[in-house]
Amino acid sequence: MPPRLTLPRLGLALPSGALALVAALFVLPGLAGHDPWKSHDAIGLGIVHGMATSGEWLVPRVAGLPWLQDPPLFHWVALGFGAALRPLLEFHAAARLASGAFMFLAFWMLYAAARRWAPAEQGRSIAAAAVLLLLGSVGLMVHAHEALPELASLAAICGALAALPYAIRRPVSAGVAFGAALGLAFLSSSWVAPGALAAASLAGALVSPQWRQRRGAAFLVSALLAFLLVGLSWPLALALDSPHAFLEWWALAWQPQGEPLADLRSLLSIGSWLAWPAWPLALWAAWSLRAAWREPRLFVPACATLLMLGGFAVWGDARDVNLIPALAPLALLAAQGVLGLRRGAAAALDWFGVLAFAFFAALIWLGYVAMMTGVPPKIANNFAKTAPGFVPQFELVPFLIALALALGWLYVVLYTAPSPLRSLLRWASGIVLLWGSFAMLLMPWADYQKSYRPVALQLRSKIPADARCISGKSLGVTQSAALDYHGGIRTVPFDALRPRDCPLILVQGNPRDEFDAPGAGWSKLADVGRPGDRSERYRLYAADK
Repeated sequence: MPPRLTLPRLGLALPSGALALVAALFVLPGLAGHDPWKSHDAIGLGIVHGMATSGEWLVPRVAGLPWLQDPPLFHWVALGFGAALRPLLEFHAAARLASGAFMFLAFWMLYAAARRWAPAEQGRSIAAAAVLLLLGSVGLMVHAHEALPELASLAAICGALAALPYAIRRPVSAGVAFGAALGLAFLSSSWVAPGALAAASLAGALVSPQWRQRRGAAFLVSALLAFLLVGLSWPLALALDSPHAFLEWWALAWQPQGEPLADLRSLLSIGSWLAWPAWPLALWAAWSLRAAWREPRLFVPACATLLMLGGFAVWGDARDVNLIPALAPLALLAAQGVLGLRRGAAAALDWFGVLAFAFFAALIWLGYVAMMTGVPPKIANNFAKTAPGFVPQFELVPFLIALALALGWLYVVLYTAPSPLRSLLRWASGIVLLWGSFAMLLMPWADYQKSYRPVALQLRSKIPADARCISGKSLGVTQSAALDYHGGIRTVPFDALRPRDCPLILVQGNPRDEFDAPGAGWSKLADVGRPGDRSERYRLYAADK
């Protein structure tokens, strides 16, 4: 009889190469191959495009108008990727690679933080668990592939967490690294995440006996000086260059928004799916290790997570992207309880993930086959109705990659030895399977519906060459960014008191109704929208001469 083929089984000590491969298979698909999408992706890439065309780096702008909700560190890095790789990729695809770089950095830094803080004999396993928990967070599946400033904040928070274990052994160098990382987080997005981690670390110094010593004070002083040097660089430059823009940023950054209790309830609801499965494992870690709650490895990530949640409820709003930086301390806390997880709970998570991802991946393949072959006809018809006019094309390389992802997932499911990490590895592999299958098989279909490129080009073709300006009415920020990027179309705010200041008006409205038509004395030049879009229509009007 011929010898049987036996494949190696993945065990508890997950090889670092295998972990890096899982991370790469998650991060890389979907960064390129599609236009800017609504809404965060289009806004982020619109800012980067504005920096590239105007040469102005200090004041982020969308379609020429200031956008000061986020500091510009992410956009600077994305601009560097876009400029360096522009001969090889479209500008938006090259710039979006910054998101991939920040995700790789986040995984690396979180691995280092978890390994340095864990007991020596458990370091590799807990570090791998932390990375798998961050990668497996449901809310990152799409957002990790968008041009999001919060991804830079996530990477910086992971870097700060990686410096904390050295606070006593190397107080000055660790303090400089910790403060610089917090400063970079401050320059990336909201101040809430770095502020929460700084407050949690200070509280940890008060409750932890090992930090209440002279070395702990040296660490805090070094961290403060490094933070001030890094974190205040852009605000000071902005204040000197554009005092009005600085005051606008200051008001947006520090003014409480919304209703804290209502926003907190919304953030908890969002976090219940965005941070799954990290949050139930974090609760288990906090309970099972409660006797050691004063230890910084437990206290700091737990306190930071809670402070971020409360801070965003007061100074942010109920958006899922706000919670992305909080995934770092949450995953670090959750990883420390994985090795002590009850067998029944681990098995439940394990098989729930296997069945769920098998089901949804099968749906993606079924939809792909239906688009390509017309069988089953009902499913093929549903895909055709959502993207009228789309003609699918078979591409061998994406097909083979999707097939390889499916076979790789089956290998992980069938050849992973029983261990506390098996459920996390299978879950993270399921995330890779689901996103990768979508990116390889259905991305052209999705991009056909979501891209604003055809809308911008159609509108551009109808704009007279001598038009001195276009006023925009009910035009969203996302749409302004996309029309500027694809068609160079920039609008000024519509003035109801002087509607004829601009000879053209671009109105965003509903496909069924034309409530915002300017009325008599105007002629319609264009009425366009994205294929299958039932909520947006763009109408261009010209003043009669």
